[in-house]
Amino acid sequence: MAAGAAVLAAAALLSGCSNSAKQTEAGAPSMSAATLQSDLTARLTKQGDAPKSVNCTGELAGQVGAVATCAVMTSADSAVDAVLNVTAVNGDTVEYDVAPRLSRDQLEQAVKAMTSADSVACDSGVEGKTGQIADCTITKGGTVAQNIVAVNNVDGLKVDLAVN
Repeated sequence: MAAGAAVLAAAALLSGCSNSAKQTEAGAPSMSAATLQSDLTARLTKQGDAPKSVNCTGELAGQVGAVATCAVMTSADSAVDAVLNVTAVNGDTVEYDVAPRLSRDQLEQAVKAMTSADSVACDSGVEGKTGQIADCTITKGGTVAQNIVAVNNVDGLKVDLAVN
């Protein structure tokens, strides 16, 4: 079974994002979950890829290397995790890059949609980096097959997958 498809329509290039942050009690800046959600939604919408929803579970600390994750629903049945990584802090401005990641559930849903399978069970999710792979068991029409799902290309939050 072989198939290739671009999954997750949010193809905005989101490197180098920045936003003013509030100061914490310790004096370090941070961005609240609500601010992250608003910022990410605005950036995706500006690129023409308005998400159905963005849900950030926590704040982003204003320290280089700090990470936060937001779930981005790109359509009624398609989602990707946006991993935000702080690259610089200038005063109260936090700059961050955004990279996609598909959880195991998100990957299984994407592969099922790509292959019209009856069911899909993957051993893991994948980072949004070209060359990342996961082993998936795909059941279609009573036939069970072990397949490797590979990330072929990444453009913003758009992840191009291949099933081999």
